[in-house]
Amino acid sequence: MDRLQQRVARLKGMLDAVELDHRQDMVMRAIVDILDEMALSLAEVETVQSELEEYVQDLDDDLVALEEEMSGEASDGETEREPDETIEIECPHCKEHIRFEENAFLEADQVECPNCHHVIYTDED
Repeated sequence: MDRLQQRVARLKGMLDAVELDHRQDMVMRAIVDILDEMALSLAEVETVQSELEEYVQDLDDDLVALEEEMSGEASDGETEREPDETIEIECPHCKEHIRFEENAFLEADQVECPNCHHVIYTDED
């Protein structure tokens, strides 16, 4: 039981020990009941908050691992690979300027324009 719930329980005990007229007793007991409900609700919120903090930390750890994997900084000490040179060409069909990594472009059997989907390069060219 957390500290706030203990204090509300102590307040209930003190209320039982005091003699009040009927109206005062009803009002005080209603106030103490509300305080008790608030203390229980707050304890639930604290529990959920703690679980969410743990979940967010797990997500953050997963994201860091994914970022390292994507950037080539894997935990085995790999270094980030250098980016390939890029080639910019104009699609003869839609006239859009398109950039490709040079190695990927030259190693492909054929390359399609990502805009109009016409073949703009084949290894036969």
